[in-house]
Amino acid sequence: MSSHPLACACCGGPLDPNDRRFNYRLPDPVAELPDEEIESRVAGGPHVFVVEGMGQFLRVLLPVALDDGRRVTFGVFVAVSSQAYESARGSR
Repeated sequence: MSSHPLACACCGGPLDPNDRRFNYRLPDPVAELPDEEIESRVAGGPHVFVVEGMGQFLRVLLPVALDDGRRVTFGVFVAVSSQAYESARGSR
């Protein structure tokens, strides 16, 4: 059995078996909040969301080519302006 999933957990697209994905649900400061607080402060998601008192975030994928020809892709959270948040939210 392969240790790599056959499809992306986020979009269902096919995965490159040489592309190890590190996926996190929320930025670390948000994930460290108690579950009840996350439920009350986080709106939207899973890739475009706002956290009351912290700001707006986009989750993006950052592929990094390794020297041996393989690739690793990181899920990165980016804090964005209100305008960028609204633009990203509208383009879904």
